[in-house]
Amino acid sequence: MDIRRTAALIAAALVALTASPTASAVPAASTEAAPGPGGGRFTIAQVRDDDGPEALLTALDGPDGKVVLDAEGAPGGQVWRVACFPDATCSFSVPGGVRHLNVLGRPEAGSEVATTWSPLSWRVTPVDNGTVLIALRNNQGVGPAASPLDVHPTPVVLDTAGLWRLKRAGS
Repeated sequence: MDIRRTAALIAAALVALTASPTASAVPAASTEAAPGPGGGRFTIAQVRDDDGPEALLTALDGPDGKVVLDAEGAPGGQVWRVACFPDATCSFSVPGGVRHLNVLGRPEAGSEVATTWSPLSWRVTPVDNGTVLIALRNNQGVGPAASPLDVHPTPVVLDTAGLWRLKRAGS
């Protein structure tokens, strides 16, 4: 009887030891999967009206939150700093420059977002699930609707020309 009881206790202890790392690994995995300050890895495409295909761009984010865009039709080698926060707000800026934009991930239709370091503002309009259209306003050089940004699912500012689609890697 004592042998069976001891065996049962050992078996219970082994089960507890085996289950314990698994239980502690679950929160660690979910924390690791959560978006960090870098904002994740993005694929960006410029939509062409003439032939339809998109000229793909790549946005590589480093551990410090920098995003480098370098492709045909894109700001060559321009570095954008990206910070995303739990409240679905993302901040995109050019370090040392005048462009800086904070945009809610799912803004209301027609809402305007002002840049931090310049007098520019952006009109944000949801298009469909997770997609928003961002158009530059108050730009004396190009006019209010010359720089729409079609962004999915998180806004980004690239340039003052063309239609842009942004998609998180793996989505």
